[in-house]
Amino acid sequence: MSGNKANKQSLETSVEQVPLVRLNGSSSSRRWSLALRSTCKTIGPLVVIIVLLLALFTEKEEHQVEFGSTRVKNETLLYETRETGTLLTIPVTSGIDIDDPFAYLNQHQVILSLSKQAFDVPSLQANLRQAKQQFHDRLEAEYGTQAAQEMFLSRNLTFASPLNRSRHRMVRKLQTKLLKVQLRAKDDDERRRQLHQRSDEQSLSNMRQNRHLQDGSDTMMVPFIWATGGHSAAAGHGNYFNESYTARLEQLLAPVFASMGMRFVGRNYAMGGTSSGLEIGACVDQIFGLDIDMLSWDYGMTDGSNFGIFENYFAHAAIHPNRPGMVALNAVGRRGQARLDVMQHLEEHGMPVLYLNEETVNQVGDLLPDSFGKTEEELQAMGPLSRNMKCQGQMEVGDPFCGLERWSPMCPERKYKVKWHPGWKYHAMYGTIMALSLFDILDAAVQGLVDRGSYEPGDLLKTLTVEEDEDYKTFQQSEMTVHAKEGIVSDPSIDMNLVVRKRPWCRTARLPAQSRYLGIMTERADKMTSYIDYDVGMQVDEARNTSDSDGIMRLVFEESHGARDCVVPLNQDFKDYYLISSTDGWQSITFPNDRELKYYDNGEPRKGLVMIALASCGWRCPEGDVREDGFATGAIEMEINGLKVTNTTTASAATFLKHGADGGNAYFPPSSQGRYEIRARVSGDGAYMRLSTIVVW
Repeated sequence: MSGNKANKQSLETSVEQVPLVRLNGSSSSRRWSLALRSTCKTIGPLVVIIVLLLALFTEKEEHQVEFGSTRVKNETLLYETRETGTLLTIPVTSGIDIDDPFAYLNQHQVILSLSKQAFDVPSLQANLRQAKQQFHDRLEAEYGTQAAQEMFLSRNLTFASPLNRSRHRMVRKLQTKLLKVQLRAKDDDERRRQLHQRSDEQSLSNMRQNRHLQDGSDTMMVPFIWATGGHSAAAGHGNYFNESYTARLEQLLAPVFASMGMRFVGRNYAMGGTSSGLEIGACVDQIFGLDIDMLSWDYGMTDGSNFGIFENYFAHAAIHPNRPGMVALNAVGRRGQARLDVMQHLEEHGMPVLYLNEETVNQVGDLLPDSFGKTEEELQAMGPLSRNMKCQGQMEVGDPFCGLERWSPMCPERKYKVKWHPGWKYHAMYGTIMALSLFDILDAAVQGLVDRGSYEPGDLLKTLTVEEDEDYKTFQQSEMTVHAKEGIVSDPSIDMNLVVRKRPWCRTARLPAQSRYLGIMTERADKMTSYIDYDVGMQVDEARNTSDSDGIMRLVFEESHGARDCVVPLNQDFKDYYLISSTDGWQSITFPNDRELKYYDNGEPRKGLVMIALASCGWRCPEGDVREDGFATGAIEMEINGLKVTNTTTASAATFLKHGADGGNAYFPPSSQGRYEIRARVSGDGAYMRLSTIVVW
């Protein structure tokens, strides 16, 4: 397998050269500056000089929002996060110029004081009050004072739930985070002393080496990870990667959570043309990560009326080791009642299941000021996020400039700029509603600690954990709904309780996925820098034109992960797969590997129920692509630990494999090492199979 880096064929855009900086501007002129810290070989020095000159002479405005710029300005350290390129601000001593913000965070400078005084309850209250005011000031600058008040600030925006029990559970979850902040501050005196000792170079070196936890954060803050699952609109297709509603959520909440001693990360792992079906639901751990605190569902367009896979997705969140809260987005439209029924069932049995009410979103949109008929002077008086977003009652279409400003101007020929994908201003509005809804829960969590009066953080943490344990026991003892029992797979030989309620092994080639970013599936311990740098495998044409002599399935990609003619990061979701070509003979893969065993083993033996998913075709399948019916026609031969696959059951874009003379045994015994060797061969001129995911329960 090739170990090419994701950015090898690209503009070499990474954390060291991050893109464009959006400044507040008028409808007739967009002002940009470019943060370049390494040579841009592709676009050439002349273009770089021109862009820098434009940036130099661009009028400077208030409320500047920057990406990729690392410096100290006005007693604020500006740096972009590793996962979304989002700005985070942390107060520091002014006048310090640095190059690597994470080196800074791991050293001795003034950052956030993780002391008992900084995060006792009165301090938390004061910190949150200040953060809330800054949050509101930002919205007024972005939308205009009146619009911000009417759309957002005068309203009680929060997530809903069918039985109104989930809010309490999410408040409890955030309180456990705050208690961990307090405990870390209380018990971390020795580490802080090391942090402040310049002379202790060995200690400083160790801190630098261990600066990235699994969540990608610095080691000083308690992480809070929001993971977004969804289809192309949720992924932000058509927009820059840092313009999605998940990026907006992080932009708004990162400073707020930082004031609480927490590191907020918005992990946009939505995938275009994808449902929440068996493939994604079964691989929640591997795709979204073991560290997530909230997981959203935004698959309404792709799930359709399959409510069983909706339940399956959230059921796998419920058995996730970190017990994330669940949020359904765009879920209660014309098919909403069945989804509400599923959410009510989960909530009734102890789960924190929330949803964002579409009526709330529509009401906020209705209050957005209309730009139609306004003079240039009136337009300029509007905020940059409200100006030219609604024209004649419609969002992001129409005159004077709503249609024109739907998409940001750089790389105008980029893909996915279609009518069913919202533009960057809609993403900003939606992300703002989400941020205020989560802020409301954080506010309640802090107030709940205030109301308790005096407490010992360790004792209270134990009490809240016991309460949560009881809720999860209730879920574990509950039954599935009829949607999951009968609406996913009709084959009685497939144990749906196993599929929906047990954590499997999963190996997926799809991106984004934490298992790839962290080097787990590829066994590369040195690859732990998110989507910036990871093993991408081979380009598909190279793989097809190269005979494979070692018999190992090759990880391939079709769409280049980096070489898209745009200096701005675009979507990061890719339908990679393992290629099995008719010219290669038998190809094999063995999993789980050692790193997968280390990360994902939960101590429960797997029963050997095997499911695979082939790479989806989009509008049509490419010539030579062998699909699931290839098992019946003989175009696909497959063995698992030496047992020939003789029958299959296909459901929700996935295929369960069976063996035996009558093709009725759906369970394959593992090897003596607890692993599964999958061998496959494809026949036919120019034929090949694209294996996306393997799952074993």
